[in-house]
Amino acid sequence: MSNEIITHKFRELLLPTILIAMALNITSIVDASFVANFIGHDGQAALQVLEPLVLLISIFEWLFGLGGQILCLNKKSEFDEDGSNHYFTTSMLTTVIVSILIILVCVLFEDALIAILHPPSADLIPYVKSYGRYLFICFPIVTIMGVFSQFIRVDGQPSFASVVIILANIVNLFLDYVFLGVFHMGIDGASLATLIGYVIGAIISLKYLFDPKRTFRFTLSKLKIKTWATSTAEIIKIGLPGASMGIFDVIVLVVILAVLGLSGWYVWKSKKSGKKCIGCPDSCACSKGNCAGGNRRPGNHDSEARLDHLFQAVVFLVDLVIGRAGKMVAVFLHPGDLPFQLV
Repeated sequence: MSNEIITHKFRELLLPTILIAMALNITSIVDASFVANFIGHDGQAALQVLEPLVLLISIFEWLFGLGGQILCLNKKSEFDEDGSNHYFTTSMLTTVIVSILIILVCVLFEDALIAILHPPSADLIPYVKSYGRYLFICFPIVTIMGVFSQFIRVDGQPSFASVVIILANIVNLFLDYVFLGVFHMGIDGASLATLIGYVIGAIISLKYLFDPKRTFRFTLSKLKIKTWATSTAEIIKIGLPGASMGIFDVIVLVVILAVLGLSGWYVWKSKKSGKKCIGCPDSCACSKGNCAGGNRRPGNHDSEARLDHLFQAVVFLVDLVIGRAGKMVAVFLHPGDLPFQLV
C-alpha cells in the first residue's frame, strides 16, 4: 500500500517538476524555432549567445525553490507551521530581491554582459540587444514565478503548477507566430511574446494566494533582518547541490562560446539534449533509428549512436583543450585584438 502511495505521488509530481525546471529552456527552444524560420541564422545565433543567462535564471529557481521547499516541508513534518511559513516567506523575499538585482545588472551592464558572452560576430550584437530588451524584463518574472510554482507544487496543487507553466508557453508559442509570422516585428517580437506569456502565467499563479486551502502563508511582520540572512544561508546550503549542475553548465557554456563560438554551442547543446545527431547536416533530429540527413539501420542505431557521440565528444574535447586553448589566452592577454567592438 505504501509503495502505491509513493508511486502515485511520484507520478503526480514528476511533470510539474520537469516543467518548472525547464520552463525558460522550453521558451528558448520555441523562440529559436520561430526566429530561425522567420528571421534567419543571425537571429538564432543571437538567442544562443544569451543561453548562459537563461541557464543562470534556472539556477536561482532551484537554489531558492528547492532549498526553501525542503526546509518548509521539514518544519511541516514537525507540525511547526510558523517555521514553515518563515522559510516560505524568506524564500520568496530573497527571490524578489535577487530578481530586482538581476534586472538591474542586465539593464545597467548590458554591454559588459554581452562582452562576457562573447558574440562571434559584431553583426550579431544588434540582434542580441533587441532580443534582450524584453527578455531581461522577463527574467525576474520567470524567477519569482518559478520559485512560487515550486511551493504551489508541494502544497497539494501540482496540476495547477503545471497548468501555469503550460499556459505561459502556449501563449508564447501563439504570440511568436503572430508577432514574427504575421506582423513581422523582428527578433524583439519573440522576446515580447515570452514576456507576455509569463506575465499572464504569473497573474494566474496569484490565484493560489486566494485559495483557503493553501498552507503556505507570508509572515513578513515576524521576519527580522538577522533571521532572514541566517535562513537564506540555510536555504542556499540546501538548494546548492540541486543547482550545482546548472552552475557548472553556465561556466562551461560561457567558455565554449568564447573559445569555439557557435559551432561549440551546437555540439554542447546536442550532447545535453541527447536527441540529435551531431554528424547530420543542421543537427537534424533522429527518430526511431532514422535521421533526416541519412538513414540508419534501426538494429544498429543505439551502438552507432553511442560510438558517434563518443567520437564527437573526444574530438570536441581535444579541440577545446588543445586546438583552441590559445584563443582563450589571447583574449585575456590582448583584449584589443577582438574582431568587434560593442556599440
